[in-house]
Amino acid sequence: MVRAAAPFELRGTTANVADPAGSYGLALSSLAEVEALGPGETGHALWLAQGADGAGSSRTNLAVTLLDPGSAVRVTVLDDAGVVLGEEEVRAAAPVFWQRPVAELVTNPSIPAGRAEVTVLSGRAVAYAASVDDVTGDGILALARPLPPGLASGPVSWLLPGAARTPGRNGTVWRTDLRLFNPSLDAVVATVVPVTGLPAAAPLVVRVAPRSIASVDDVLGPDGLRLPDGVAGALSISAPGPLLALARTRNLDPSGRPGSFSAYQEPIPSSGLLPAGASAAFRGLAGDGGTTGQRTNVAVVTGASGVTLHLVLKDLEGNVVASADASLAADAWEQRPLADWFGIAPVSSGASLEATVASGSATLYASVVDNGTGDAVVLAPERLPTAGCSPPSIVSFAASRPGVTAGESVTLAATVAGSGARLVVTPGDLVVPAGGTLTVVPAVTTTYRLAATLPCGAESVASATVTVAAPAGALLTSSGALRGVTDGGSVVYRGIPYAAPPTGALRFRPPAAGSPWSGVRDASSFGAVCPQLDDSGTAAGSEDCLFLNVWTPFVPPPSPLPILFFVHGGGNVQGSGSEPYYDGRTFAANARGVVVTANYRLGTLGWLALPELASETRRGVSGNYGSLDQLAALRWIRRNAAAFGGDPSRVLVFGESAGGVDACTLAASPLARGLFSSALVESGGCFQPSTQKVEAFGATVADALGCAGAADPAACLRGLPAGTVLERFPPAVSITSNSGQLFGPAVDGFLLDESPIDAFRNGHANAVAFAIGANADETGAAVPRGITSEADYQAAVRAQYGALLAPAILARYPASAYPSPRKALVAVTTDQRFVCPSRAVARAAAQGARGPVFRYFFRYPANRLYGAIHGIELPFVFGSLDGIPGYTPTPFERSLSDQMNRAWAFLAGSGDPNGPGAPAWPAYDPAADRTLVFDDPPAAADGIRTQTCDFWDALAQLGGASLAP
Repeated sequence: MVRAAAPFELRGTTANVADPAGSYGLALSSLAEVEALGPGETGHALWLAQGADGAGSSRTNLAVTLLDPGSAVRVTVLDDAGVVLGEEEVRAAAPVFWQRPVAELVTNPSIPAGRAEVTVLSGRAVAYAASVDDVTGDGILALARPLPPGLASGPVSWLLPGAARTPGRNGTVWRTDLRLFNPSLDAVVATVVPVTGLPAAAPLVVRVAPRSIASVDDVLGPDGLRLPDGVAGALSISAPGPLLALARTRNLDPSGRPGSFSAYQEPIPSSGLLPAGASAAFRGLAGDGGTTGQRTNVAVVTGASGVTLHLVLKDLEGNVVASADASLAADAWEQRPLADWFGIAPVSSGASLEATVASGSATLYASVVDNGTGDAVVLAPERLPTAGCSPPSIVSFAASRPGVTAGESVTLAATVAGSGARLVVTPGDLVVPAGGTLTVVPAVTTTYRLAATLPCGAESVASATVTVAAPAGALLTSSGALRGVTDGGSVVYRGIPYAAPPTGALRFRPPAAGSPWSGVRDASSFGAVCPQLDDSGTAAGSEDCLFLNVWTPFVPPPSPLPILFFVHGGGNVQGSGSEPYYDGRTFAANARGVVVTANYRLGTLGWLALPELASETRRGVSGNYGSLDQLAALRWIRRNAAAFGGDPSRVLVFGESAGGVDACTLAASPLARGLFSSALVESGGCFQPSTQKVEAFGATVADALGCAGAADPAACLRGLPAGTVLERFPPAVSITSNSGQLFGPAVDGFLLDESPIDAFRNGHANAVAFAIGANADETGAAVPRGITSEADYQAAVRAQYGALLAPAILARYPASAYPSPRKALVAVTTDQRFVCPSRAVARAAAQGARGPVFRYFFRYPANRLYGAIHGIELPFVFGSLDGIPGYTPTPFERSLSDQMNRAWAFLAGSGDPNGPGAPAWPAYDPAADRTLVFDDPPAAADGIRTQTCDFWDALAQLGGASLAP
């Protein structure tokens, strides 16, 4: 930080001087203190690329300077579709500079296009992304900036100077790459046309998805406007909605010499051309010192009427060295070395250039290039005051009070000398009325910025920060304040939105960040369930369903508690986090943990994969939206763990049935790395299908919905009401056999690189403690009641498993060995679909050895009629037995529930389910099939279903896909 008593110009260059071939140089533009990001502000750094290997790829470092004592920021890395790839909070007791390679923040080493978001939680910060070419060392620096005033609604019109394609001079080869970021929740279609050079055969139309990046490589060449070689100049970018743009122009030296240069460019508003009478300056320019010195190029882009410029060159002391006049035609681009503009010998370093527009309009920029390495620093013009257009003087801008409690309003008062300035306050693009005051209700601690702008383009900026605290009886999260309700010895916060509603253009897209709410949110009621068919087959729920629920102790614990994050079941087509079985008050009331349940997208809306949807992202994948929702909920709760008394470093992810499938997916997903410390799968599988299979199923769904033959299938699918989607393709759920529907996670090379069981076996899963188990009579309530005879039983086995496998299965499970033919079929389907797959996963996890592994077997016949059926363990785990209508638990059942509740909490807290009051649960021993059996009493045992599971393993070699659980 530099302060002075008089105005001055500051600019820096950071260079890697260890590499004589050039490595890289990055321009560091100075910022006024008021331009630093303040509390509640998010800066976006658009240029982000991370190669998986060295040759021909790029790497990116993220850097943050925390300016004030006690500053804190959250750094988030996102890909081109808005999927969060990594996140980290940075806190500092004193001002500090923090820099990390993106490779250390993300789990997927290859990011062809992405961005970083830096959100200031307290204090102030300046942040940037620096992408460096691994071969040439060329660097591109992109500052993390907040969205500018007026961008929230659009339209926008940008002018991007300096685009180039193979001008043909000196044998150089030029290429310009363009990136467009849409910050809104609606898709934006941008139009790109050349301003100078030959006209394009047709404008380039680029569709930018909500909260996403669209990239055009070689925007003037074959990938873009297809202009001929020798064209260089400027691009006009226009769109009806909000849009940020950033470009990189590279000098691709055909000799292969490292260096050349690669410089990023931020566009200017098309209205930002310097008008007649306006002046701009460049300071700190470099002269030409030969092959080891530097040179300065100055470029001019003219407006529709051309331009006449008066140029004045001054030395370091401000003495006039030379002056010249230049006239350029309309829509022209001209670049020359500094000396050529004046027809003189090279000038000394430290020179400055002042340009005044005598007539017409233009914009200018300068690039200082190292003659030895080719590294370049691109400089934007500093607009000089002109007669009648000096920047407006902001006399004062302040909040009526520096701090409020959530829900309270605060008055912002602005006083600006003179008249005619338009006053806009961000965030919110709020126009200050004539009285100069504005009332706001901040949701979280926020820095408000006042921009005072004159019609001639001059602008001044001031800021004021308002600190927000939670009122009594409420707590403050990163999304705003919450007031929960007391529930016994716990407090429950229901219906907390953790992402934006996935509606409209956000349907079939990754979850987008939600907006903070104003005031104190009433968290006494559960949010809507995601669209699904109810028991009568009627469509129910709402797409605005991404809510989570949190139970925490009524009395704050002395130290942070582990977090138990539950993923509900229901075949990934039904269910919600608000079902009575999932009540977390027992965990919370006994101070064993903070419990979280969450809704996620279901059925077609949650899992549809199609090539038409995959083509919308550069990584080329679709589907898995339900899993991405679960990841978003996990990140939200980790960010806000402290507010609820939780420990973000001790998180258990557990799920049952389809929720178990999802939990196993998260345990194997590189996107989930570092988000939790342990995982537990209850009656769920780890055998996820390939993208090819789910896309083939997706084509069937699209056809049934009437969109397969549409001109734009993705738009057709997004235009259907949710109820229509459910009615035209009703989801089906079966635990006894495959329904043929593939609603659930898939191996797409992004969420999953391989099926989870393979990830466990190969040592590629996340390094977490892992537990898995199943119930003794999983299908006890689901097998048809009509299986009353041995003939019925044999017919059912032949129908499900085929003529090849049926004889062996019937020999292994003779009806005479069971109380009834129906019980025999329950044993067959339970072992094949649940017990033996869970053993296979436990063995794979033990083989890969990424963490301790535990296996359980729930055998207690809690259902008086059907035994230990699917899902019956849940009220024991949650301690919610008293919530079952008409059911009175026995003393033993209460004891078993307490022991299971403790074991799950211990696993969350330490990665080991053993502890006081919990049953002794040994680590899984594959050789002995050592397993904890939950029965009367709970006890460890060896050989649990060993022989039958060995049978199914052998049979799988014959049956193949027919035995997939």
